[in-house]
Amino acid sequence: MSLEFYNFKPRKTLYDGKENCFYEFSEKICIPFLNVEIYFRNIDAIPLWNIDSSLKKEIASNITGIKALTFHDDPDPVYKYNNLDVYIYSSFLESKEIHIVLAQGESQPARYKIILLGFVIVG
Repeated sequence: MSLEFYNFKPRKTLYDGKENCFYEFSEKICIPFLNVEIYFRNIDAIPLWNIDSSLKKEIASNITGIKALTFHDDPDPVYKYNNLDVYIYSSFLESKEIHIVLAQGESQPARYKIILLGFVIVG
């Protein structure tokens, strides 16, 4: 299994607005390395801490700015980027699995953000 990581500098803000549109947000995201677009739906993104542990560790160590935080009452770390939770959106194209890495959540009271951090291409 080969993994390719693509970081984004500067980070691209996909959404910056109120909560009522945050969960339903969707957008086409271009994957220039494969010359394809993926239809991203925020409702289908999952927290990084809920995925396979080997992929989770690879993402946390290869996508710039992601920090794993541990708390004394919980043995599993949480993954953050500038106080936003890290999520992934996964899709399959031909023989490749594409993971879109995002930071998202409430950035200020009643203001929500989704920031594109990078891609992981498996296969």
